[in-house]
Amino acid sequence: MIDNIQKLTELVSNKNKDTILVEYANRLIKLSLKDIIAIEADGDFCKIHTKAKIYLTGKNITELEKRLKVNSFQRIHRSWIIALEEISEVYKNTDGPCILLSNGMKLKVSRSYIPDFRKLIL
Repeated sequence: MIDNIQKLTELVSNKNKDTILVEYANRLIKLSLKDIIAIEADGDFCKIHTKAKIYLTGKNITELEKRLKVNSFQRIHRSWIIALEEISEVYKNTDGPCILLSNGMKLKVSRSYIPDFRKLIL
């Protein structure tokens, strides 16, 4: 059953690059990539923060990262991926760069992800 769900998820995700299917509770939910604000690692699971609600899915952050559009999302921490369109502000803290997202979340860019993040800034 789980293998069938995974195959279905990959099939639908590959056909439409603007949406992903995520396992949520006992269902598959189709999410538009433009509704995703951030993805937070939570052990072997992930919380997908959207404009409407937070989904807890059974996929880990590395699996989700592979399914996202490279030019639309950026990993900024081992526990966080953000939607670039949702960045409201980037500012420097004493610990380094921080990001303010459209929903008010403030996230720190970890040291190992700073070089990739700086490539995005003009």
